[in-house]
Order: sequence, then C-alpha cells, then structure tokens
Amino acid sequence: MNVSSNKHIILFYLGCFLLHSGVQGIFALASSISIEGGIGTTSLSVGFAVALAVVVFVPFLTETIGVKAILIIGELSYATYALANLYPTYTLIPGGVFLGIGEAAGWTGLAVISSFYAKKYSRNRFKDELGYHNRFAGFLFGSTEAGRAVSNAIAFVCLYLDRHISGGRFVNSTVDLSICGANDCQLANVTEANLERYAPRFEGTLFILIGIFVILMLMAVLVHVLYAPADITARLNEWKVEQSRRSQTSFEDNVSLNPIVKTSSPALSDTGCDTSTVNASSGSLTIDRLKLTNLEKCVQSFAPLKNILLHGKHLLIFLIAIYTGTSLGFVISELTRSYASCMLGVDQVGVGIVIFGLFQSASSYLAGKFAERFGRNLPMLFGFVLDAAIYVFCLLWKPTEGTTYFVYILFAAFGISLGILLPLTNVN
Repeated sequence: MNVSSNKHIILFYLGCFLLHSGVQGIFALASSISIEGGIGTTSLSVGFAVALAVVVFVPFLTETIGVKAILIIGELSYATYALANLYPTYTLIPGGVFLGIGEAAGWTGLAVISSFYAKKYSRNRFKDELGYHNRFAGFLFGSTEAGRAVSNAIAFVCLYLDRHISGGRFVNSTVDLSICGANDCQLANVTEANLERYAPRFEGTLFILIGIFVILMLMAVLVHVLYAPADITARLNEWKVEQSRRSQTSFEDNVSLNPIVKTSSPALSDTGCDTSTVNASSGSLTIDRLKLTNLEKCVQSFAPLKNILLHGKHLLIFLIAIYTGTSLGFVISELTRSYASCMLGVDQVGVGIVIFGLFQSASSYLAGKFAERFGRNLPMLFGFVLDAAIYVFCLLWKPTEGTTYFVYILFAAFGISLGILLPLTNVN
C-alpha cells in the first residue's frame, strides 16, 4: 500500500468524522429544539421508517450508479434534513424523508467503502482479511464516535452562551421538575410555558449552530467527492469472481484427493442459506449477475429478505436488533428532551451525549474482549438487565433540585448497556 493510498484512506475517514460532527449534533437536539407539537421526534420517526423502506433498494442502486454516488446522495440528504430544522414546522416531515435517505444511503456507502479498503489492504499485504475488516470497522466507528463528541461539544458551547448570556446578564431560571422525566406528557400549554428550557433563547443561535453542522457535512461531501474511490463495484465483482475461482480450484483438489466430500454444510444450512444453489462453475453466480438487466437486479435485491423473514434464528436476531434500536431511539429523542433539556436546559444535551459516547466506547471495547474469551451470552444478559433497571428507574424517579445530576448518570448507564448490546448484536 503506497503513500497515496494511505492518504486517500486517511482522508476518507476524515470525511466520516466531518459528516458525523454535523449529523450527530442534529440527532441529539432535534426532539428539543423542535419540541412544539412533537414535530422533532416525529421527523426522526419518519426518517427511520423511510430508511427501512429505502435500504432494500440500495444494493441495486450501488450497482447502477456506484457506491461513491450513493454516499454523496446520503450526505447531501443529511444536510437537507439539518436545514429543515432552521424553521421547525411541518417542513420537518419532508425533511425526515431526506433523513431516511441519508441513513440508508450514507451508512451503506461508508460501510462498503470501509470494507473495500480492508479487502484491498489484506490483498496487498497477503494477510488475514477478517482481521483487516475488524480494524477498518474500528476506524469507521471510531471516526463516528469522535464526530459525535465534537458535534455535541459544539452544541454545548453555542447553547451555553445562548442560555447564560443575555444582554450581559447571567440568566438562571427555575423549572417545575414535576413535568419532567416520565411526567413529560408534551401538553401544549405546558410546553409553551417552558419553551425556553428546550429551545435557544435567540433565533440567531439556532442559525449559527445548524450553519456549523451543515458546513461540516458539506466539507465531508467535498472530501469524499475528491478522495473516495469511484470504481468499487467493478473491482469488488472482479475480486468475487477471483475468490470463487480459487475456492472452486481448492474444492476440486480436495475432491481429487478425497472423493467422498459433502457438498453442503450443516453450518450453512443452519443460517438459512440455500446450499443447493452451489454449482461447479467458477464465479458463475457473480458473472451471471453482471449480465442481468437493471430490473432483474432490482428484483434480486429483495431475495435476501426471504432468509431473514422465514428463518427462525434470523427472526430472533431481528427482534434483538429492534430492541436495541428502540433503546437508542429513547436516548436520542426522550432522554435528551424529557430529562436533559427539561431538568437541566437544552445546553446540557451536548454534555449528556458526550458522556453517553465515552461510556459506550469503553463498554464496547470491554464487552468485545470479554465476549472473545467467554462468549456473548453473559455480557448480553448483563446489558439487558442493566437496560431494564434503567427503564424502571426512569419510570419511578421523582426528580428534585438536588438530584438532577442523576441525568448524567442515566446517560452513562445507557452508554454502558448499549455499548454492550449494539456491537454484540451486530457482530457477524
């Protein structure tokens, strides 16, 4: 791997960092700055629903217009959603559609390119590919978490100055804590009376904050336009054909030495894969796919859903993924608004998310180390028990002026539980 290739890899992950330095700040603040009518939370819900619908078409689109184009479309969609937050009205619902496109396209582009670099690096160095995939996945999520920390630090500085400096005077207001936490029922009159707890005091602050986030996202677009690889799909298909031919050659050599060889594997059958489709033509599946029309490729994009929807173990994993996604949604939309903004003020949302990110990173690392030696069951059980305990506390806690610091502990606790559950659920 030459110096130029290393530069492109570094700049690619710099783009990831810049992108999430803008995106994560918007995620954390959306439910607070757009609290009236619950429009902020609604836009996030619309966004993730759209992402679920759009993502099934992304494999087809990556082959049609390329992975790089998909990534750029996703990043520009994120920026569009951020701009929709400048005027938090019902423009946020169409903005949520762009958020969904950003989630489906952006994450696909980042993951595929990161995987491409891992495969390329392992081929050039003739070393274990899986090890490089783990390493480059660490680069990707490390840059994402670093972006989360920076974006929320920016939000804290802007909103702290907004909340505590007003005409040269220090502003400090009290709030009725009985309407916060589990009692935050989003009644219109209550929300209106306490709007200053959730939104910036000065309209200009919101413009400055979102402007910074959008600039960071557009910088990510520029970096990826200039430095992200453009020929990924073709090269990955070439490597698939080459790998298939090597595997077939190895298989034929094995058959020649030992004629009694099983052509199907219980391990493959156990995953829901149809082993009857394996044939002796080297790379035939990949080559045949290259000959398909765009419509046929689009139809084939839905084929993997059959294994997910019909196989029992996949359904169990799917349910766990829904659970962890719901917990992450609670942190992004409810913990930030009903606990941090309501009890402490919107400027403390950034502090809470930084704490959440730090504890999530640390617990992910430790859970991975533990699972490597002892398996996933024990750490996942601990994560679920901790998660349940947090929810019970959130439901029963009656906050007082002297206990509002528990909000920071909640962010740390969710960071630990999700730091365990998210990576162990998604590990391959």
